[in-house]
Amino acid sequence: MTLTGNIFLTIILICFTLVTSSNPSDAQTTFTESYVEAIKSYNQKKYGKAAEMFKTLIDKSDLKDKRVLQYHYAYTLYRLKDYHTAGLFFTEYYMNYPADKLAEETHYMAAYCAYINYSNSKVDYDTPYTVENMFANFTSYYPKSERVKQATQYRNEMHQVIKQYLSSSSRPLGPKTYLTALNKLNVLESLDQSSYRFEEMYASVIMAGYPLAKNSHLEEQEWRYNQVISLCQAFEKKFQKSRHLSDVMQVYKSCKEDVAARKRKFDELSMDSRLSSWLEADLNSVSIK
Repeated sequence: MTLTGNIFLTIILICFTLVTSSNPSDAQTTFTESYVEAIKSYNQKKYGKAAEMFKTLIDKSDLKDKRVLQYHYAYTLYRLKDYHTAGLFFTEYYMNYPADKLAEETHYMAAYCAYINYSNSKVDYDTPYTVENMFANFTSYYPKSERVKQATQYRNEMHQVIKQYLSSSSRPLGPKTYLTALNKLNVLESLDQSSYRFEEMYASVIMAGYPLAKNSHLEEQEWRYNQVISLCQAFEKKFQKSRHLSDVMQVYKSCKEDVAARKRKFDELSMDSRLSSWLEADLNSVSIK
């Protein structure tokens, strides 16, 4: 992508803002020159230099509306493969300017950055749920977008990853992520339970809760399984037509099966323990002559 579109209109807008500020002086010329130089550096693929210049302009300019700078800075970070930070700036853009003509593009790019970040690292195990939800939100907000087809493809890919987690659950999930999500769910539950956001968060918590319970220490497994089972039952009652319902009920089934298997295992261990105690007592009762 080359940063050329509407550049002159952008410069005029910036200049107008500076002229109408309390101290136009030489700031107008300096700012415009720096902005043009940053664009030039980007187009010459000098992304490190461009990023530094855009960041300086964002931090030091007196502009009240910095959306143009934020947009360019986000793409520069994207080119530098700092997908996490780029995603944050794309998200900030569409959240702050939802009616802007670039809101759709930045919304998609925020989700895409999260997708790349997951594909490259695969370290944060709740990321598939986050990415899937981000693309789901995008397609919900912009059903007629030309990007919907690609967004749906990435969303379905993440959905398959989630299903794989549910079937194997071989990777541990840190409790911090799950508990943080659970706290957010509690907050949302006290607000608007009918919102799409609430449903998505609810499903995400359940999906994250099952791998956590399965990979927890034995003394923590039972209460975590029971917590997820309760969430599944509540979800079924609240969202009977949800697109997540089949996955949620699969989690419910898996939890019940794991709890039953866990009980059988403890029963076997208990029986072995009683048998060992009996043999030990019997052995001690034998006098050796």
